[in-house]
Amino acid sequence: MVKNNRYHTRYVNNNTNNRASIIPLAKELGFALFLLATVLIFSPKQAHAATFNVATGSSATNADSVCQLEEAITNINVGYRFEADCVETGAYGTDDTVNLPAGTITGPGSTLSSFQNPVKVIGQGKGVSILDGAGLSYYGGSSVGIFEARDFSMTGGYGIRATSASSMTVDSLDIDLGGASSAAIISENSNMDVRDSYLHNGSMSGSGLSTLMIAYVASGSGNKTVNIERTTFADAKNGLMLQAGSGFTLNANIKNSTFTDLHGDGNEYYTTASGVIAAPDNTTGTQINYTTINNTFSNITNNIPGSYPATAILDGAEGDVAITHTAQNDLYAVGDGTANAVNYYRYVGSGSGAPTFTINSNGGNVASDNSFNSYLTQSSDKHGQTSLASFLGVLTDNGGEVPTLALSEGSPAVNAGTNVAGMTTDARGEDRPQGGAFDAGAYESAFGEEGNGSESGGSESGSSAVINNPNGSGTMSLTGNPTIPKRPTFSGTTTPNSTISVTVHSDPVVCTATADSAGNWSCTLPSDLEPGTHTVTIQITKPDSSTETLGPYTVTVVAGASTTVTSKDLANTGQNNSVITIFGGSIALITAILALPRLVKRRIKFSILNR
Repeated sequence: MVKNNRYHTRYVNNNTNNRASIIPLAKELGFALFLLATVLIFSPKQAHAATFNVATGSSATNADSVCQLEEAITNINVGYRFEADCVETGAYGTDDTVNLPAGTITGPGSTLSSFQNPVKVIGQGKGVSILDGAGLSYYGGSSVGIFEARDFSMTGGYGIRATSASSMTVDSLDIDLGGASSAAIISENSNMDVRDSYLHNGSMSGSGLSTLMIAYVASGSGNKTVNIERTTFADAKNGLMLQAGSGFTLNANIKNSTFTDLHGDGNEYYTTASGVIAAPDNTTGTQINYTTINNTFSNITNNIPGSYPATAILDGAEGDVAITHTAQNDLYAVGDGTANAVNYYRYVGSGSGAPTFTINSNGGNVASDNSFNSYLTQSSDKHGQTSLASFLGVLTDNGGEVPTLALSEGSPAVNAGTNVAGMTTDARGEDRPQGGAFDAGAYESAFGEEGNGSESGGSESGSSAVINNPNGSGTMSLTGNPTIPKRPTFSGTTTPNSTISVTVHSDPVVCTATADSAGNWSCTLPSDLEPGTHTVTIQITKPDSSTETLGPYTVTVVAGASTTVTSKDLANTGQNNSVITIFGGSIALITAILALPRLVKRRIKFSILNR
């Protein structure tokens, strides 16, 4: 990490005589300037920085010869040892450091006094150094104000806030708000970097800044930059809000991050639930430019459906302002096909002026609905992937600094991305890519590697799979996105006595079979599939315990598609006015119309076609 050292020079003015003549005064001044220049050029410059090692226990000032956190804050602010308990190492300056201990510092259940001078607060690791009920804040006003918080956990409902810092850095923090109505991070008029942090367990009710994991506000202080990388937002109402104003520009980059389990409770656009919100004020000329690359958005809902849906991305503006969003390799699994949860929503206020919205795609985005369909238009962008969410695991520790949502085998996001210059790892620090291309989303799987799956109907070992035609006349290939029955029968060949598991991802629905002595197998799904696009994977476990995967295959079920019933008992297997055909081999023997008369019992009318 590059240290930002600032240099401090003292200027002393000894005015001993008043000169009557301007010429001698000018000569003296010239000589003094020469000496000053010589000193500035040839004298060594020193960076002044005091270091404080604070203790566990109460954060308060106790006059007990133990350096507590609040005592260190006081001394840093005044620039000398005002609190005698806190003995610094080094000279006070512009790069002071507070080292947190292993263990817990218990605060007053509120935010502590603000740091007013540049400072670094450094712990010994998440879960090792803990601030409980002790929020941190920085209030600058200086163009050189630097605030950094790194390597610790925060609990008890309070996070971090910085105002008017030239730079704010949050690195490797775990902020657990405990359900409190409080933001994890608030940054006002400060350039901000957040990375490798887990922000979670916020409030899912109310409105305003307290519903956000990160609230970034820039107004009246020049153009600003925000960078967020390898960070997980979970269990709250909203993830990240970007707000700019006063005619300035905010540039933001969000990469390798996860937004999940966000739940709203209102029917206003700011109380539903969103992963990322871009919302400039209505000052003419205000601009927000933000880029999202390899992020995962999942399980974002509104518990009280109303006028506005829960969203992965929400752009909201009024007046003559502009929002530009550039997306690449994002995994959008929020849209569920209803009006209550979508991947993208745009809100235009009722004020005067006409906001400008621009969405650019660098390809590789995969979305569960079609709300981005008109905006993300590269050939590598995928829309309407209704099974996308079913291929995501639960939020858990998959390695790395933050919990992630693992991709399951067969996900449409595997190998779906495009190359990102300079990006070599995912949210966990694992290599990208691991297959033929980047995966979409924050998690890079190994399923795209050679030997970890097949896109064809067979494999090098000779295993194969097809779908049986519902009329019994042959089979259809699983490749090429075939249209299949609502309850299909799969069959194929593999090593004798292997166990086969066919999974159709949407619900998911699974059927299993065991290959016979000739290697033949078949199985029928136990329930109907919903109309739409589905993904099929076939897992084969062989007698020697080795495994083989066929797929993933993309298939489509259309409304009104036929259902194959293999049971000998046809009772209660159809719907009113359905057409039933009974086959003998490939020959249709009987057709029937299932009629529901006025009586409760069902009646079937048969017409004999063939015997």
